[in-house]
Amino acid sequence: HPFFMSGNIQPIPSRPNLMIETNEKFLKNGFLSPGIITPTGAVWRPSFWAFGTYRSGFNYFDNPTGQPIGEWTNRLDLFDQLNLSGTERLLIGIRPLDQEQGAGRQYTGVNFRNGQWTDEANVDLQTLFFEGDLGEIFPRFDPYDTGRLDLGFSVGRQPMSFQQGLLINEDMIDAVTVTRNTLSGAGNLNLRITGVYAWDKINRNNNTLDSQADFYGIFTESDFASSTINADIAWLNTDSAQGGVMAWGLSGIQRFHGHQNTYNSSFHLLGSTATDGETAASGNGYLLFSQFSWTAHHSEDLIYLNSFWAIDQFTSPSRGPLGGGPLGQTGILFAAAGLGQIGAPLSSQATDAVGGSLGYQLFFDETRQQVIFELGGRTGTQGNEDSSVGAVTRFQRAVNKHWVVILDGFVTKTEGQNTAPGCRLEFLSKF
Repeated sequence: HPFFMSGNIQPIPSRPNLMIETNEKFLKNGFLSPGIITPTGAVWRPSFWAFGTYRSGFNYFDNPTGQPIGEWTNRLDLFDQLNLSGTERLLIGIRPLDQEQGAGRQYTGVNFRNGQWTDEANVDLQTLFFEGDLGEIFPRFDPYDTGRLDLGFSVGRQPMSFQQGLLINEDMIDAVTVTRNTLSGAGNLNLRITGVYAWDKINRNNNTLDSQADFYGIFTESDFASSTINADIAWLNTDSAQGGVMAWGLSGIQRFHGHQNTYNSSFHLLGSTATDGETAASGNGYLLFSQFSWTAHHSEDLIYLNSFWAIDQFTSPSRGPLGGGPLGQTGILFAAAGLGQIGAPLSSQATDAVGGSLGYQLFFDETRQQVIFELGGRTGTQGNEDSSVGAVTRFQRAVNKHWVVILDGFVTKTEGQNTAPGCRLEFLSKF
């Protein structure tokens, strides 16, 4: 959007082009083409886009319980998107420099500890799904748009996240979804209901693939005047020894006004029940999670405070190898980088633990540069783990319109172990 300087409206900066843009370009202004009228009455304006993200990073971590990690690692996400209309598209994606192996992913790069080069080149399909709206595909069945054909759907291999990744967090799962949107009444401004059935590429709470599992879920989002409420439930069934699980989540996201400031908050209550007895992938437990943030007075800086309380063994029905544990949203210290073998500095598992993080984010150069300082920690509540604390500093800088430089430095300390320092330098390009 336009921004203001000295009372004058400044022009919107030019948008960098995608790698390939044919026919109608991404976010281009101007007149729409007449399009093609299909036998169902839909008007399609086909276009093709190709885009992606390249990440290259140098990681170091002095692992107190194993060998130190030193590596140069690479990740490339490539996407081809065929647009038929504003609601119908086919998306194909590959990650040719890394691939799933066991409970993680292997990346193309160099292990500095032994000088070994790892080549993970592949053309496996990471993403392949079609999504659309039945009312837009078959408008002749409801020419006055008074029926109930406005059902969105998707089918194929796709990413999936619910409850901000606390309940389900997959980057590659074979599923079909059906969504009914724009329902309202009784104070509900908008209600979205999504049904999901997934049948393959389901990774469990311990990030391992369960080829015998499938799951069903109902996920809702309701917008009220003062809050957005999410109520979700999912049931995973399997014949494997990992066991089935029923999990649910209830959350509220809202902003409220306080003394000289506006505060952002979200509160989550989640639970899981093992349906075939408890295992590492299926447990009985609850998770209370909160996020709280506000803008420092007379500045653009952001202060955030996140906390959690895991009671017994809460487990997610589905969680990809890059998702780590359910607590990755707690902060930088709990989030895996998704690039290389270096994991989260602090554990993100949700079994009998309490903890949180406090951070301060500073913005410079019209937000093109930022620095984050964060402190965090966790401790076991049943004597099941030693207490851990950590601190991290992140520097990010946008370079021209495509590149971002990210530099992390962190240190953690667990009772009974040596101090564990680490750092990351990443170059990220979006094209």
